[in-house]
Amino acid sequence: MNTSLMINRGFIFLALILLTNQLYATDYYLSNIGDDNNKGTSPETAWKTIGKLNAVILKPGDKIYLNKGDAFVGELLIKVSGTTKNPIVISSYGIGEKPVLTGAVFTSHFESYTATIFQAKEENFIKTLFVNNEMQIIARYPNAGFLAFSSQDEFVGKSPKTRDNGEGKNVSQIRMKSLHQPDGYWNGASIRYRPIDWEWGFSELVNWKNGILTVKDSCRYGFSKGYGFIMENKMEELDTAGEWFYDKKAKMLYIWSETKPTTKVEAVVYDYGIKLADYVSNIEINNITFENTKRQVYLLPGIMII
Repeated sequence: MNTSLMINRGFIFLALILLTNQLYATDYYLSNIGDDNNKGTSPETAWKTIGKLNAVILKPGDKIYLNKGDAFVGELLIKVSGTTKNPIVISSYGIGEKPVLTGAVFTSHFESYTATIFQAKEENFIKTLFVNNEMQIIARYPNAGFLAFSSQDEFVGKSPKTRDNGEGKNVSQIRMKSLHQPDGYWNGASIRYRPIDWEWGFSELVNWKNGILTVKDSCRYGFSKGYGFIMENKMEELDTAGEWFYDKKAKMLYIWSETKPTTKVEAVVYDYGIKLADYVSNIEINNITFENTKRQVYLLPGIMII
């Protein structure tokens, strides 16, 4: 048996595989005037939506082109890696401003709920709201500042977690003598807290009874005097300009306004412009603008943004 011949054939076979992969790399095009029923592989047959592109299984060497001057709503999902020589490329084509990947949808068709609260149906869970490019505030209490933890307030019960002073307080239950709402009022609302200089937290309020707040996720440290928290995402606290609330069960957005909203209202419903599956690498991104997302790209090593 000629071992040298077998090795040479192996190299040739591998080279053919690599060449085939490169030859079959595909260019995909998206345009606001495209059609998801098109082939999607040329500017003339461009697709329209990010959702259509997310259904494609990409390969090393594939390229995604977004039409300049257009805006695309959604979260582009990349589930496979490129290679060093054949990265997966996300870029733009055409003439004009860079295309925009946005995590926000336009919301309209508001109807009166009360004299100063307007509602609009929104199927997607809303993370943030912008009106005329200005971020709005989720309904909260108090409307300004925060509720300070004072000497009149106290932690209830014991916990295996201890502070530096060894007190061992249960930081998930707080007796708040400064709150006077009826039992159950704060159930299901959210809490943002800062118990000490180096810790911030966010959690759900699972119970409010007999003056005691029960928090779903306890903070690591007990509250120091002068620090505190705010309660938010409570419909009953929607009471001032610039505030909003989203009812996820009814899928309804509520906004406080003296007049019916007729301006640019954008609801952020996606966290990322581009989200990569675990261990994905060799992705190149250039000539793209990201707007209204928590983060442009869910970044991992091997991702290049130009």
